[in-house]
Amino acid sequence: GTAGIDGAIFNRSAVIRKTTVTAMTTTAAITAAAIKGGLITANQGAAGAATYTLPTGTALQAVFPTFTAGDSVQFHIVNISTNAAEDVTVAGDTGTTMKGNLAVPANSGVTELAFSTFLALNTGVNTFDVYRIG
Repeated sequence: GTAGIDGAIFNRSAVIRKTTVTAMTTTAAITAAAIKGGLITANQGAAGAATYTLPTGTALQAVFPTFTAGDSVQFHIVNISTNAAEDVTVAGDTGTTMKGNLAVPANSGVTELAFSTFLALNTGVNTFDVYRIG
């Protein structure tokens, strides 16, 4: 279980959360369920860049109905494409404001960081700031 003291949460379980992998290919919308699942793989296969658009703030609020300002969720995007032309850009939608570097490069070389961690921070009812934090 978990217990909180002065805003801290102590997790005393080996299982932090259930992760569901959502596989994506060409330009498309990321579902709120995919954000909740926590892990998205990108493999465009179209020899070109793709844009993945986040769900609306209203859709995110619907899958996290108890969220209030200051609550957040992390999710990861791993670009498994080995074609250098198949980078992914993450875009916001109504109620989701993007912050930071939004490109997830293809896994085309040993120096590429072909993954990103994002944090969706609730800033009010149906609104989220989404930060790239890794």
